[in-house]
Amino acid sequence: MYVVDTSSLIRLGRDYPPDVFSSLWDLIEQLIVNGLLVAPREVFREPAKGDDELLKWAKANGKLFVEIDEKQTNILKQILDRFPSINDTIKLGPHADPWLVALGVVCQANDAKLECCVVTEEREKGPGSTSVPNVCKEFGLRAVNLLEFFRLEKVKF
Repeated sequence: MYVVDTSSLIRLGRDYPPDVFSSLWDLIEQLIVNGLLVAPREVFREPAKGDDELLKWAKANGKLFVEIDEKQTNILKQILDRFPSINDTIKLGPHADPWLVALGVVCQANDAKLECCVVTEEREKGPGSTSVPNVCKEFGLRAVNLLEFFRLEKVKF
């Protein structure tokens, strides 16, 4: 199971456009339909201010976006307790990073048989960093980038 970040959705649209990589997009949409690819609602709000094609696609694939619930909120509080500066960014507007990790933790807890990975283009940084991979690691989640996701799903072009 995968929880996808805005950065990976943007890269997917930019580097692998649907008119060229239609079978990849079919796979992505099948994962969404099967509930194996999700994103927190905050991820939907981030691309809303950018790429029009990505926004259209996101609206057409609304099942991707999971509403915030009490379990996610409780995990979010733990994340903010351990990483209080995770929201201290220059970025204005929606900030999905802590919600990505919270949703990942909840998904992992809901089905221990499934490994839950967070798909993000952020990279792990030094100790104490609030990058998504660092925070994932602290909460027992695996973070992968888009290329690693393709390998896990055995995507062939």
